[in-house]
This record gives sequence, C-alpha cells and structure tokens, in this order.
Amino acid sequence: MKKLIISVALLLTAVAAFAQSKFWDERNNEIAVSYGLSVGNIVTPVVGALSGFLSESFSTDVNISASSTGNIGLEYFHHLSDLFSVGGIVAYSQYSISMDESVLSSNSVCVLPAVKFHWYQTPHFSSYSKAAIGIGLDMAGDGVSVGLGGHLTLLGLEVGGQAVRVFGETGFGNQGFLCAGLRVRF
Repeated sequence: MKKLIISVALLLTAVAAFAQSKFWDERNNEIAVSYGLSVGNIVTPVVGALSGFLSESFSTDVNISASSTGNIGLEYFHHLSDLFSVGGIVAYSQYSISMDESVLSSNSVCVLPAVKFHWYQTPHFSSYSKAAIGIGLDMAGDGVSVGLGGHLTLLGLEVGGQAVRVFGETGFGNQGFLCAGLRVRF
C-alpha cells in the first residue's frame, strides 16, 4: 500500500510539473490579422480580359471593370487546452463590378464566433483546422441585408516563435480560400 501511495504521489507530481512546462500555459490568448484571397480577386482580372475580348470581337466599346479588396480579417482566440481554442473573427470584404453605366458593389462585414482544433503543436509550429459561423451584414446599394456568414479552414499552418508567428490557411468562407497573416500570443 505504501508503494502505491508513493507511486501515485510521484505520478501526480510529474503530471503537474509537465503541465506547467507547456509553452501555451503562459500564452493562452492570441490576436491575428489576416488577408485572404476571395472569388473577387480571381474575377477582377477575368473581367478585365473579358472586356478587352468583347470590345475586339464585336467592334463595340464594352467597358467592364471590377475591383475587390479581398478579405481582411481580425481574430481573437483563447486556448482552452492543447487541442481546442475558442474565439471570434471579424471579416471585411468589398467588391465592385461595373459595366458601361451600371454598377454592382457590395461591402460586407461578418462577426463569427469560432472554434479551432490544433492537430499538432510545438513551441515553434502548429497545424490546425477552424470553423466559424455567425452574422453577416451586406451593404449593397442603398440597403443593408443581414444573413448568415461562416468560414471553414481545412488546414492552417503557423510558424514562428512562442509570441509571434506567421500563418497560412486554406479553406472557404468569409476569410477567403487562401489566407495569410500575423498572429501574436500573449
């Protein structure tokens, strides 16, 4: 019985010491700024090429133009454990397409509660997936519409020190299908 008590005490001491040595224990929070490529970033050069093709093919002056900011994001996450983080994302995007005198433009802002699952983590590298769903405000023309917004990161990779890291993600939704940025842990 005495050996069992000593063994359990040693095990608990080792577990407590190991838990305190985790790199994220002192840095449970993180803020990130990102830029993502959206469909608008792909459409813009295609629309420009289409405008030139139509003008040459039909000997008419077709004026089509498009612009997009891409997706700009701000994130906050709190690490609950080695595997899970919870937080939120604010994402902004703008696009504009004009053809002759008609213009279609939109500004959208999404506020998304999010969860993140870390597949693998070291003090200088992490791989993860992320899911977020929330409210999206679309300001097009004279009106504002409220809808559902969301994002799913299939694979995210971050590299750097314990406090500052760069990251890249691939997924789909309100942060774009390719996304990169800077993350600070505190």
